[in-house]
Amino acid sequence: TMTHVALGVVGVCVLLVLYVLGQLYSALPPPTVQHVVETWQTPPPTAPPQVAVDEAETQRLKKWQFDLESQQESFEKRKERIESDLAARHGALEQRERLRTSVADVASRDAECDAAPSAP
Repeated sequence: TMTHVALGVVGVCVLLVLYVLGQLYSALPPPTVQHVVETWQTPPPTAPPQVAVDEAETQRLKKWQFDLESQQESFEKRKERIESDLAARHGALEQRERLRTSVADVASRDAECDAAPSAP
């Protein structure tokens, strides 16, 4: 049948390819011990690359760090001033509320006195 013929042709082609590859492999020179050692030898560890120190860049970074620290100190001082100002305002508001309460008490007492019958 056709299927058997096609399978036979494929089989012959596979055998032919294997034969050609075998001939090519046998034509290669055998590996020498030196070649094997060179192929599998691990390279010696290398030292990490030295980074060139740029003095100008170092100075620029130091100035930048100093500026940041100065700004941090300035912000801390501003924060302390704002917090003390807020505390003072809070105290003033509490004192104003106490005065308002005492004025209201005096006004209510005054109204009570005016409403009370006067003694003859």
